[in-house]
Amino acid sequence: MTVTLTPELEDLIQRKLDSGEYETPEQVLVNAVYHLDQDNEDFSGWSTAELQAAADEGWEQAERGETMSGEEARLRLAERRAARQRA
Repeated sequence: MTVTLTPELEDLIQRKLDSGEYETPEQVLVNAVYHLDQDNEDFSGWSTAELQAAADEGWEQAERGETMSGEEARLRLAERRAARQRA
């Protein structure tokens, strides 16, 4: 398979390599595809109406000041994903 990347994506991959987080472009892409698949699993089975309702609820919570940091949100999502995988 051959994939053509935009210059912006090539720059993003290079930044990941420069950070030392990854050793090869392939590692960056494998990780990206893996996370895309996991993200899709997080929302599979949800209807558009359910997604909209969840987004509306989140917006209302934010307006009331009931927010959390991005890191806390990522940790909660990771915990939910791990629980689903154990089940």
